Amino acid sequence: MKRSFNIELFRKGEEAVCYAVWFNGEQLTEPEKFIDQQSKQEPESFEDSNWRLEYMLEEHLFLPPMLKLEEGKRNDWVVAIKTVKPKQLRWYGLRYNDRILILGNGGIKNADTYQEDPHLYRCVKDLQYVFRCIQKRVRRNEISFDTKINRITGNLNFPLEQFQDIRYPDN
Repeated sequence: MKRSFNIELFRKGEEAVCYAVWFNGEQLTEPEKFIDQQSKQEPESFEDSNWRLEYMLEEHLFLPPMLKLEEGKRNDWVVAIKTVKPKQLRWYGLRYNDRILILGNGGIKNADTYQEDPHLYRCVKDLQYVFRCIQKRVRRNEISFDTKINRITGNLNFPLEQFQDIRYPDN
């Protein structure tokens, strides 16, 4: 669903930085929703996902095998922090490069593909919509990714009325 959102700093490590998507009208950012839900429902799998995120921020960068690349469509930046044990948990994000990640939501993978799970499907489609809005801002030089200091600069507020021409992804 098309809606207004902001991107804000979520976590910063020695090697990389992580931002969060925060949809207007929501009390929590998308990664905060993931943490709130998964830390209660699947504490073991969540701890593994959280450890992977911290490890990537501090030492490993946003690279495989900690990160599953091309989780969405080709060239849409969608990736997943994944766990296998005890349950297959997916925490989706947009990977700009090895050092900058924009986190969204996720959940337990209960089907072969995210397309078969209504919650995971919405998580990925929301990120694909965010990606399209970011691309529009990048083309207009309204935001930039500073890879020297691992920061996104510019206008990180995305009001719906400025993105009416951006289509919410269907398939």
